[in-house]
Amino acid sequence: AFISGGQSLLHSVQDDSNDQKLNLKQQQQPIQVLSEVRLPARIILAGGWSDTPSFTLEYGGEVVNFAISINDKLPIYSRSTVSFHPNPNEEGIRVVLIVKSEDQKCEQIIKDVNDLMAFEFTALHGAVSVHKAVVCLTLFPDVVDYKLNRKGTIPEWSKIWKDFSDRYNLDTLLGSGELRVELVSEVVEIPKGTGLGTSSILILSCLQSLRTAVNHFITNKTSATFQTNVPDYKHNGIADAELQKELNAVLAVEQMLNTGGGWQDQIGGAVKGMKYVSTNAREIYPRYTIKVFNFSEQVKKRFNQKLIVVYTGVHRAAKKVLSRVVDNWNGRCKGIGETLIKIKEAATKMEKTFGKLEKEIKEEEEEKVYEELGRELNEVRKLNVELEESFTNEWIDELFEVLGAWCYGVHLVGAGSGGYIIGWKRQGAQNKQVEDDFRARGERFSQVEICNMKLI
Repeated sequence: AFISGGQSLLHSVQDDSNDQKLNLKQQQQPIQVLSEVRLPARIILAGGWSDTPSFTLEYGGEVVNFAISINDKLPIYSRSTVSFHPNPNEEGIRVVLIVKSEDQKCEQIIKDVNDLMAFEFTALHGAVSVHKAVVCLTLFPDVVDYKLNRKGTIPEWSKIWKDFSDRYNLDTLLGSGELRVELVSEVVEIPKGTGLGTSSILILSCLQSLRTAVNHFITNKTSATFQTNVPDYKHNGIADAELQKELNAVLAVEQMLNTGGGWQDQIGGAVKGMKYVSTNAREIYPRYTIKVFNFSEQVKKRFNQKLIVVYTGVHRAAKKVLSRVVDNWNGRCKGIGETLIKIKEAATKMEKTFGKLEKEIKEEEEEKVYEELGRELNEVRKLNVELEESFTNEWIDELFEVLGAWCYGVHLVGAGSGGYIIGWKRQGAQNKQVEDDFRARGERFSQVEICNMKLI
């Protein structure tokens, strides 16, 4: 459903290239375009699962989430480099395509179409599956059609590059030499499988950096460096067209990877702040309405003081949980529709509660708001367990009980079964007291760790 939306991201590259033609052939000078993108992770508070196809396409979704730094860093990074080195001794253009994950210590030089289309995470270079899917969607949309729809015969590698070269008139623009395209990523401070939306936000980062580098390379005359951090999004209402395209392109890549997933992760990383996001029912390509809460700096500071994020030390497999929930919805299992509607309504309710923090209120009134948010957070947790019983287990329930003595409400981030637990501390409670409580309980909670995460 989202591939055409993803491909439309490419059209701006193609259309822009018609405005002015870069003739490096005449310059005979090397050129390099570097684009770096750093994005935050995200924490989901309410509405998770209502953003997941096919429910969100039929009924629309509503989500409350917020962007976070970890240890005061933006943890998700990508770098795309497009360079050309003229060489009259070359016969035409020699192409080098490299994908690399620095944190996973995996690098692959794409030598043929089979390398490019090996998106499976279990493959030899599975750690760069995301990168290959992003390259494929951004540069070679025709190959995407084959991969997903099995229409026609897959073209040879030489034809794929020739079609790309012809589309952008590269032979005329560049002449002979080496064209190198490199996409590199690094995720820091986040263990794998923790429910912070990392994989979707990484896809977004890679799409943004590669698109920027390719677009500038084709349409401009000089080398350039771009460094992009998550922007302040000032527009409340329907997201602008470029952001819509990027968000739906992430869904397209997830289809290519066969991982599924919804839309709230990438919005959590694309837009700063605390957000309420909704989509309408029965839209082929979701259109996102985004409300960013207008918190004062004092409210943000207070929020981060109240926030507690605890790492369970347990990785969880979101894909398995996602598959069960989606299968249950598609099979219209008893009660699942009612639960998903309640999950949507919980996001609507929390949006109204957070709205109270946009106003100037006294500290005791603010404390009551956090009490209310805590009750709502507990209700969200109960609905997630109702939707999928593997969301929690006996050990995690014990963690909830310990944290419940110190927090107004607690909830597992993401698909559950592990990862991070969040809550808002009760008045006077400190992280050190919570940490001491865990340590006093011995080995059973020795792996539990309180983390430094902040709303940005």
